[in-house]
Amino acid sequence: MRQERVDFTGRFFSARQVAIGGGRPRRPPLAVAATGKHGMRTAARFADLWITQNVGQDPTACAGAPHAEVRRPVALLDEVCARQGREPGTLPRLAVLGYGGERPLSSVETFRDCVGRYAGLGIATLAVLWPRGNQEHTRLAVLEQAAAECLRHRSVP
Repeated sequence: MRQERVDFTGRFFSARQVAIGGGRPRRPPLAVAATGKHGMRTAARFADLWITQNVGQDPTACAGAPHAEVRRPVALLDEVCARQGREPGTLPRLAVLGYGGERPLSSVETFRDCVGRYAGLGIATLAVLWPRGNQEHTRLAVLEQAAAECLRHRSVP
């Protein structure tokens, strides 16, 4: 991906002088999911996007404030970036919600609240688990309404 044109010979297919696109050498963006220091060092050095999720080590420690499950790794990432010589604000962040205590699809109001709280933590992008289970249709309706609202207001990138 770092060359303007590429040759490839594989077991079943070959390609000669294929333009990767854009006319200039590039690589695809690299996203690194990490919650520990070692993975975060890798993210700080190489990643274009850092991914975390709202799964805490101790679910009772975050009772009443599920976004606290993400606050700790965000703070740790900031420290790791600074030690690696990377300005923390230059590493975009994505949080996957729905594994831990956060239930962003409980209602449109809850979704709006999640957007605000996670934005306050420096999370630029949220990913939510696809609705499943006995309230699948209700949660899907919330997702559709919240997504349409976000697009209208451009509150979520």
